[in-house]
Amino acid sequence: MKYVYRVLTAIAAAAIFPVFLFAPLLRLVYSVILTGESELTLSLKDMLFSGGEQLQTEKLLSLDAVQPLKPAVTALCILLLLALAAALVIAIFSLCSDRYAITAGLSGVGMALLLFALIPMHSISTMLTDGTVSIGTLLSQLQETGAANTGILSLLQSAPSIADLAVQIKSVGFGAAYYGSLLLMILLLIWSIAHVVISIGENKKPPRRTVHQKKK
Repeated sequence: MKYVYRVLTAIAAAAIFPVFLFAPLLRLVYSVILTGESELTLSLKDMLFSGGEQLQTEKLLSLDAVQPLKPAVTALCILLLLALAAALVIAIFSLCSDRYAITAGLSGVGMALLLFALIPMHSISTMLTDGTVSIGTLLSQLQETGAANTGILSLLQSAPSIADLAVQIKSVGFGAAYYGSLLLMILLLIWSIAHVVISIGENKKPPRRTVHQKKK
């Protein structure tokens, strides 16, 4: 049964990667005058493999308007990459060993990294909602890339001062991919700790007497 438990642990750790890749990772709520409130969700797949009329991530980060966000974005990316690295190590290690104390430690590290990622995400959300990053300037620079040239945004891009008043970002946060990955890390931590406790209990049991000496 130990092999089954190890395989299940590896599967749970490996499941973090498709969840992180395909589920919505970022959630942005904004409102535009005359059209009301809208919501935009982005998955890691969209950001890494965007093409066509979509704005590529590297082009977006190169815009002058988003430079205040770069330190927080960099910290966020590092924390998320380290959490994914922890998941990869758990998946590989669990197939090679049944030392659940180490798996529990790695799961705790992965969970902590994901929780720490909330700090730079909060900073990003604050800068986008309090006006640190000018929406009008951002839209005017987006016009140069050819992105988001549809609907009312295409009209606002040529008037940054109006866009600052017409477009308001309500909130920026994590989506289902983040919370799904965090849940899996928590389950891995609980699963590993449970096995550590069980193994400690088994080691404390007195050995059973299997051979009975005959009375003379």
